[in-house]
Amino acid sequence: MTPPDAITSWIAAWVDDHLSRGESEKLDLTADTSLVGESLLDSLAFLDLVAELESTYGVELDFSDADPEQFVTLGGLARLVHQATRRAA
Repeated sequence: MTPPDAITSWIAAWVDDHLSRGESEKLDLTADTSLVGESLLDSLAFLDLVAELESTYGVELDFSDADPEQFVTLGGLARLVHQATRRAA
């Protein structure tokens, strides 16, 4: 089972890889960074991220019971992935 901090780091690296414009423009991402509110990801990029998380961690994320506030930040999405890995174990 992967701890939430490691998942947060993975998400931050994915976002940075997909959005930064080179070493000089690395993004300053933390667990509190909003993925949507800061306009970092559009809806298609968010879906790409979710698909990559599901593939990487071998889980299926279920957003039906999740409060949107819970998964719009890096840390919130990481906790959702962590909970899914615990259920799958």
